[in-house]
Amino acid sequence: MPAQKITAILAGARLDIDGDLKITASDLFEETAAAARGMQLVRLDDGSIGIDFSGQAKVNDDIDAVKLRSAASVDAAPTAWSAASGSTYLGLLQAGHMDGDGNYVEHLKLVERVGSGASATYRSHVFVADIDPESGLPVAFTTIAGTSETLTLAEVLSLESLSGQDFNADNQIGDSVTGILATPRFDLTGDGRITADDMVEIDKPDGTVGTVAANGIQLVRLTSGAIGIDDSGLLATGDLSGELTTLQVRTGEAISNWTPSTAAGVSYLGVADLPPEIVAIPDPSNPGNTFEVERHSGLLIERTGSGATATYRGYLFGDELNEFGIPVGGPKLAGTQAMTLTDVLRLESGSGQDFNADNLVGDAVRSVLASPRLDVTGDSKISAADVVTVPGAGSTPGTMAAKGIQLVRLVSGATAVDLEGRAAADTPA
Repeated sequence: MPAQKITAILAGARLDIDGDLKITASDLFEETAAAARGMQLVRLDDGSIGIDFSGQAKVNDDIDAVKLRSAASVDAAPTAWSAASGSTYLGLLQAGHMDGDGNYVEHLKLVERVGSGASATYRSHVFVADIDPESGLPVAFTTIAGTSETLTLAEVLSLESLSGQDFNADNQIGDSVTGILATPRFDLTGDGRITADDMVEIDKPDGTVGTVAANGIQLVRLTSGAIGIDDSGLLATGDLSGELTTLQVRTGEAISNWTPSTAAGVSYLGVADLPPEIVAIPDPSNPGNTFEVERHSGLLIERTGSGATATYRGYLFGDELNEFGIPVGGPKLAGTQAMTLTDVLRLESGSGQDFNADNLVGDAVRSVLASPRLDVTGDSKISAADVVTVPGAGSTPGTMAAKGIQLVRLVSGATAVDLEGRAAADTPA
């Protein structure tokens, strides 16, 4: 093929050379020190569209480009493929598939975007290689009309992970965290409080070990628009999402991402794992019999308003199991339920998470309403001798004034009786 001059670069996504899933200044082609890119879509001086497989060509370079073609059908004669007006082409990746005869067929996948921002739509165009029988090399790539496919942003980001290319130009490979919707603190020590002792160790980029606040299950928003569950509690905005579970909604056969409310005053407090449910699945290898598996679910807690007038709602998400009892996709919305603050605090106690951010876990004592002193010595007087032994610092016990039965108000608003007389304001019940 004669060399032709490049008149424009239509697509050329940056390439993650060092495999750290980020696009940085170190992602360069070694021989040229130029920014590393995947295959480029180029316009040639005769108006045709071709492929620069090196990812290094520039405008006005002469290259032996393999051109793209289109055909109305498999049997129709191909013509030059044209870029659509108003479309942006994000990049190409090389792949292959098995045809109906069991032969491996090489193809290219071209990712197209129409529009921008949240309203952008995406498509993929598959171009099959036309192989020269003598050289065994592709002389063109042809797409058949009507074979393009709609992609979601999540699928585009999945193609990033597959190819190591940054199609959406956010300097990340794959889906990443764009915001934190809920990050409850976690009671690591189990003392019913959130304190400076509730910390976890992490490996820092410089190779040393640091500590950060222990968080419970985080609810995070991803670049793809999905809402993910971060069980580690460690992800921050800008971090790669990895293999996060995302929340989904099934409507008939259609599956979509769950979308949080954008109404004023609505916030999300966290997610509490529920006890697993034992489910009987028909045994495909032994008709008439079943086998048991655990189905996991969790309750996402939503709050509307604040203070004493706040209301709460729980969103139940559960695994959808296939015929082998294996979860398919992300947890699906199974229903919603109204909740009270008492319900929320009960979930705190069961999960060790501080959903209402009062640095206490569970329905703790908010205030002491009545606290009569107790005559421990029996001399009918209340004196400095009327004390009881309580745990102190380290192994040394301490003392406190002896008290009778106390009346206390709890965080939930309920009134309770403290038979031991040891409760204090803002302490675990």
